[in-house]
Amino acid sequence: MKGSLKYFHVGAETLRRFHNLPNPYYACPICLRMFDLSDVRQLTQEHVPQKSLGGLKICLTCFDCNSNAGHRIDAHVNRRERGLAFFKAMMDGGTYEGRAQIRVGESVTNAKLTARDKFVEITSGKEINIPIEHVKLQEALAGFKENETWEGQKVDFKLVDDTFNEHKAMVADLKTAYLACFAKLGYQYILRSQLEIVRKQILQPELKLIENFAFRIRPGHMPISRVLIFVETPFKSIAVQIDDRFIFLPPIDDCEDFYTILKKHLSPDLQLSGVEDDFPITMEMELDRIEMKAQL
Repeated sequence: MKGSLKYFHVGAETLRRFHNLPNPYYACPICLRMFDLSDVRQLTQEHVPQKSLGGLKICLTCFDCNSNAGHRIDAHVNRRERGLAFFKAMMDGGTYEGRAQIRVGESVTNAKLTARDKFVEITSGKEINIPIEHVKLQEALAGFKENETWEGQKVDFKLVDDTFNEHKAMVADLKTAYLACFAKLGYQYILRSQLEIVRKQILQPELKLIENFAFRIRPGHMPISRVLIFVETPFKSIAVQIDDRFIFLPPIDDCEDFYTILKKHLSPDLQLSGVEDDFPITMEMELDRIEMKAQL
């Protein structure tokens, strides 16, 4: 509760100064709903990125936005990361444990799947299968072991727990970048008109309102990190690096049709030049503070 009150007053002071509000109010940075001090329990400390990825509580969002994001988009990031863990275990080593559906010919069977140091172990148990399907898989595996062939049958598998929607996972990344910029810069940044489309995309993840806003870093091309880059060339923007991907947001300066401009520049050979800044670990609100000092 102490952390929530602290962040509430940081945000409320900014809104009071710039909008001449008679009482302290905090605006959820995603939906922009206003909350007074008596509503502070309706605000939650937001992990950015989500807690499962090591995110820190760096701002407040309302309970509805936090909860809806968890169900609608954040879960897809978690599944994406687990899926990547499987491929890493297969390509570079490491361990992955999960469930999979194994198809041998026309037979589909549930199984436990363990990938470890480029090898896959499949365990099929009666407790997770229709008995006849379990028997078919056991027979197929036994036949493979004896004959080193699947007798011409196609064999494939699908990760059960870790299927995800790529667009929704990317919208979760967009939310992370947006909230990081809110914590770093404050309301004077997110209340600019060019950020409205970003909020709409976060609130409506089922729709593709922004066609291009993310760029995956090629392995070995740049160090894996979490930083903000205030890009000057080849186009003005704020690039938020979240591990192995960049999420692009409009620059501090006004920029119409930003995502149309961005679409023209995104390519595998994209190189950015600008000023790097630390990923926020608290509500810094730097732009708000600068403008408040200018008013004194």
